[in-house]
Amino acid sequence: MLDIVQWLKNSHIKIISSGAFHDCSGLSGSFNGTISNADNYTITLGGMVFGYTGVIYEKVFNLIGRTEIYANEFSGVSKLVDENGEEVTVLNIPEGIRTIGSNAFNGCGSIETVRLPNSLTTIGDFVFGYCKNLKSVEFSSGCKLDALGVNSFVGDNLLNNVILPESIKTIKAWCFNATGIASIDLSHVEKLRRRSFY
Repeated sequence: MLDIVQWLKNSHIKIISSGAFHDCSGLSGSFNGTISNADNYTITLGGMVFGYTGVIYEKVFNLIGRTEIYANEFSGVSKLVDENGEEVTVLNIPEGIRTIGSNAFNGCGSIETVRLPNSLTTIGDFVFGYCKNLKSVEFSSGCKLDALGVNSFVGDNLLNNVILPESIKTIKAWCFNATGIASIDLSHVEKLRRRSFY
């Protein structure tokens, strides 16, 4: 196996685009948050750069004082940790967050439960897609979110516990494709897009 992290530290690479090493099972290595190259330049990483590889990518989850989680911000992170270095398996999105950008947590391996706040109004596409250990999604009782994005939970094979709030009116294409959901109440949903539950 190639220790890609060590290789990158000895390189002059400055930018790695989304998915560059995706699904390269012969890669290994580990890092916490950032990688600096031989020139001591912090390499810019796109989303899912090391998705489905042997690379352990840890990143601290801290959203205090923010209103948005950016697109690709935690994408492909194999292990979310808190400020104390403890693994985050229950992802509590704090009150005050209004937007979660596309691919924000796509491929995060450590997440088992997601709890979404009342303040949330927008979820992008592929937000929690391919989170291999995700089993449960919990919405706050006063949730204002009215739509779930394209592929929001695609490929979450273990996901089997979702109770949608009454505010959800639209479930976009492929949203729950390839999940473990056997039963879900859709009585308040007005629009189901193409292959929402395929």
